[in-house]
Amino acid sequence: MRKVKIDQEDEIRSIKRMKDPEIDTTDIPAVLDWSKAVVGKFRGPTQEPISIRLDADVRLAQGARRWLWNENQRRFAKRHIFLSMTF
Repeated sequence: MRKVKIDQEDEIRSIKRMKDPEIDTTDIPAVLDWSKAVVGKFRGPTQEPISIRLDADVRLAQGARRWLWNENQRRFAKRHIFLSMTF
């Protein structure tokens, strides 16, 4: 996450102290028609746990990089799925 500058921190603190009626929202247009709104449009893909069986030598090959195991498996699966797609 990007660090916030000191002057931005001060502004955020002052806005947090304000009550809702005190905040000027006149420059923001009111949204009256929500018919084209989409729920979850900017959410990333969901993840679900799975179990896989691997040979011991594959597991040992990870060795000291065990903390990367889940990320490596995710990358491998995505690459395999992408390469197996027909365009």
